Amino acid sequence: MIVLGAAAVLAACRQAPGPAAGPVAAVAVAPASAPASTSGPEGADPASYEIVQVLPPSPAASAPLRLRVLAAESPQATGLLRIQAIEVQREAQVLQRIEGLDTQTPLAEGAAPVEAVDMNFDGHVDLRLVESRPAGPNTPYLNWLWNPAAQRFEASPALDEISAPRFDASRRQVQSDWRDGASRYGTDTYVWRDGPAAAQLLPLQREERAYSAPGRYVLKTYRWSGASWQLQSSRPGRDG
Repeated sequence: MIVLGAAAVLAACRQAPGPAAGPVAAVAVAPASAPASTSGPEGADPASYEIVQVLPPSPAASAPLRLRVLAAESPQATGLLRIQAIEVQREAQVLQRIEGLDTQTPLAEGAAPVEAVDMNFDGHVDLRLVESRPAGPNTPYLNWLWNPAAQRFEASPALDEISAPRFDASRRQVQSDWRDGASRYGTDTYVWRDGPAAAQLLPLQREERAYSAPGRYVLKTYRWSGASWQLQSSRPGRDG
């Protein structure tokens, strides 16, 4: 999981204040000092628990963005945060409110629930969060790309559709790790189509391991033809 880097995060529990946790990986956590607000800029505040995150500064921004993450309840019992809305602020101005969420986002102590990372390699910080914690490794994410012209985060259905995306800025590639059943694993590689602003991903290549016995598999590599995956190579392999 990608951490927020040098971003400072202030966690505010809108229930009873508790002792502040120590800093973890440059993420600071502190208790709340006031009860939750009962109203917001677009109506009733749905949360009884909130976390405030300060994002890494953008080169073109005059002031850093701040996220107010609103959840239904404290994650203390389950370790999961039921995020219902994300409010995007710059100084005292509310730029955007992302609503209609109902996630089951794992929250480690001192960590930030919303990850800030440049997902389309355009130099601007984008947002993503774990939508739910699956039984297997196919972790679903919700993703938003920053639109500098509109000064807002826009949902990315292309990223939402792929499992556990990873971002390789040096190669300008997006990689997705997946599992299909107990014996078939793979990694798909994507590139952005028609430039980052298109917010669409083009499949590039696939590496697949199909296990026939413990520790033994067939490694297959594919290339995307524009319409389907085309097999390039197939060879036996062993773990270790």
